[in-house]
Amino acid sequence: DLNARLHRYASDRGLIWVDYYTAMDAGDGSMRSEYTKDGVHPTPEGYDVMERIVLPALAHYCPAAAKGIRGSEKSPSWGDFFIPEVVFHE
Repeated sequence: DLNARLHRYASDRGLIWVDYYTAMDAGDGSMRSEYTKDGVHPTPEGYDVMERIVLPALAHYCPAAAKGIRGSEKSPSWGDFFIPEVVFHE
């Protein structure tokens, strides 16, 4: 599966893997309904889940991220991270 291949890719290169899929999966490969209105794009609640997952990875590289993306004065440089989108299927 694509998520497993991306995880291996990150691990093989010493990158931190950010796993949104596990927290947001409905069990059938789709995104849980409380985190999306259209099955693809996260709702604010979905982004809150994603933020809680990604902040520890960002804080490893960018201490300002430990405060929270919305709470920091300066956004991290996103080009420094390998954070692929999660792949959900129908």
